[in-house]
Amino acid sequence: MKTWNIGNTTVRNPSRIRDGLAVLSAGFAGCQWTAEAEEEFFGALVEAGVYVLSGAPLAGTSAGQGGRKWASAFNQLGFARAWRRTGAVEITPVGQALLGAESEDEINEVFLRQLLKYHLPSAIEHDGKFAGFDIAPFWLFLRIMAALAQSNERGLSKEEIGLFIVTTIRDGDDDRVLEEIRAYRAERDALVGRVAKGRYDGLRRRQKVESLYAAEAKAKYGALERARDTALSTPEGIDSPEVLSLLDLVIATGKGSRTQRALRLRAALLDGLRGGASQDDLWQLASDTWATTKGRSLFDYADTAVRYFALSGLFSIAGSRVVLRENSLAFAEQLLAQGESPYDEQHYLEEFYDPSLPILPSDDVSFLLAQYRSMRGRLGVSKSEDDGLEARELKRRLSELRSQLAERQENDFYLRQAESLPDIERFFEEIEDGSLLGGSAYRPAFYEWNIWRCFLAVNEITCPISETRGFKIDEEIYPVHHAAGGQPDMMFRYRHGVLVVEATLSTGENQWAQEQEPVQRHVKSVMVSNPDVHVVGIFVAPKIDMNTAINFRRAMGWFGDAGERRLDIIPVTTDQLRGLMRRFEHEGFRSDQMFNLFLRMLDLRDEVDTAAAWLQAIDQAIRAEVIV
Repeated sequence: MKTWNIGNTTVRNPSRIRDGLAVLSAGFAGCQWTAEAEEEFFGALVEAGVYVLSGAPLAGTSAGQGGRKWASAFNQLGFARAWRRTGAVEITPVGQALLGAESEDEINEVFLRQLLKYHLPSAIEHDGKFAGFDIAPFWLFLRIMAALAQSNERGLSKEEIGLFIVTTIRDGDDDRVLEEIRAYRAERDALVGRVAKGRYDGLRRRQKVESLYAAEAKAKYGALERARDTALSTPEGIDSPEVLSLLDLVIATGKGSRTQRALRLRAALLDGLRGGASQDDLWQLASDTWATTKGRSLFDYADTAVRYFALSGLFSIAGSRVVLRENSLAFAEQLLAQGESPYDEQHYLEEFYDPSLPILPSDDVSFLLAQYRSMRGRLGVSKSEDDGLEARELKRRLSELRSQLAERQENDFYLRQAESLPDIERFFEEIEDGSLLGGSAYRPAFYEWNIWRCFLAVNEITCPISETRGFKIDEEIYPVHHAAGGQPDMMFRYRHGVLVVEATLSTGENQWAQEQEPVQRHVKSVMVSNPDVHVVGIFVAPKIDMNTAINFRRAMGWFGDAGERRLDIIPVTTDQLRGLMRRFEHEGFRSDQMFNLFLRMLDLRDEVDTAAAWLQAIDQAIRAEVIV
């Protein structure tokens, strides 16, 4: 083992851990943890909606593995004890604290304490794969992030976390890690263009993999060399059982030698052997696949680490980078001044399951009071009696002030969007090319958030900015989750009407099946509550499926006594929205222009004969030189 990871490939999104723990507590606490219990637990997670199956129901063995992986995540962070070897399932005091948390701040605090205590190896994770480790991963991450923030340097990217953070396995290497990050940035920043930077990233990944796994690479090279020699020197040639056995060693990854990727590599190597390829050519094929697979793991680990660390409340996922929250800087500095407690193997579990440890700056009333007074000063809030307040009350008041500050910051954010088109473009590119931190779980959230920014850039919004979005944002105005069901993704009130905006990354035939009912229901609901205002629905997706266009072109809704009415819903692609924003950048962000354009698009429904013609007319209207 040359890297560390928080969580696992099943529980990539830690925001689901609390709900999953509640399922374990309700149905399995006190029961024996057996293979059957693992399968039943996974089924209970699916039934509760904590885990959503992407395809057909899983077979028993796969379901059992899923239940075991979920339990592993709880065990890893000390929320439960659910092992076959230890008998009955137990929700630990820390797990009870997580389930009993009454606010997001309290949830963050539980995760923060556990992450601060988490050490490799430990009494929980002590097998041979952690030989040579002596690392508290969260402390390393916090120290590096604080050092960058104090130097006014940008936060960490997925590449940087994968190359330099999750591959650091001993405390005390901070200076080396910072030096490597800064050297990497200097070399990469000197390159021009995304293609050149991408090639550089690929080279650095390969170099890191070959450095970390040199012994494994040597063994695979040797097995391939012996396979080639055997194929050339025996009558059976490439059909020799020994050749096939050796190739299994070459193509095997952590998931074995029967994955689709491994089998494709086997076929390519056999073709090479038949054609008399050199050892160098064969190794190029094998090492490319091997290094790519190993490199992918590094960046999977980077994604999951960031997701878990963000639940501490100290960091924000800012697209392709993670940043230390401005409001958390004083807390982080105080925490670092206190220092990391030395790892004590004898008392580790006792402390790990204690929800009051380690002591945090927020446990100190004097620290909280200083934070409260500072926040009050930033907001210009009149002085109040605060002497003698207990920690719990100070935390409550701080939370209220942070909400006020967030409202002010969100309004300032709105006012900046008209000048932020290059940044909005950059985020669309990051969403498209998959460079966002947090992996696919965050793509829908950032997609909605970036579309929200597009419509914030249009002037004359007449409602509170916080009411324009159905999704949650953090203190840095970055999204933490996509919009919940039951309400529009976004709704904007302008002087000329109301826009109901729905966004999806779905592009196939299931686009209509997934989006039709909620989109039409949301538009109709807003029409009912705003009878004297023109309500227009805008549906945005990377690609519009023809079934979606057909149904939105003729969409109707039932309005009770008012009877049947037409619903005004316009489907547009992401690229069309981006083109529209670029035009507005040059012509001014005016809502009257935008509404006139949308009304023209709606008129086009009846001026063409088919939905395909309507989509083409929408595109032409957006591309026209003059906005009607």
